[in-house]
Amino acid sequence: MLWETIGGSDAAIIDDSLVAAAASAFAIERDTYYEHRFDELERRDLLEVAQVVADAFAGRSDVPQNELNAAIGSTLADPSTAEILSFRDQLALVGYVWKPPGTRPRWEAGIPSLMRYVCR
Repeated sequence: MLWETIGGSDAAIIDDSLVAAAASAFAIERDTYYEHRFDELERRDLLEVAQVVADAFAGRSDVPQNELNAAIGSTLADPSTAEILSFRDQLALVGYVWKPPGTRPRWEAGIPSLMRYVCR
């Protein structure tokens, strides 16, 4: 964004006004991206579970798998393990959550700021 903002000018120095202009353009792009991701979660009928999962991640960098599964299960009337895992897999497929490689059964937010947006 900063480079694009500077692109049409002959500025030799990046000053506060150029940074402010780039920040404004970035905010518009970010919010548009979040709106598309929110709509994608809604179309896939994942919005309610995404909100509960976002709450589980609030203030945390990762969540143990059993807590993530419990959060997902709390949105379902009579949750089966298969149903919980299906929702978890769908959230992973859209990049909302991911499990880093390794042996720890812990999950991380795909985009923590997107989770905050979903909660708002």
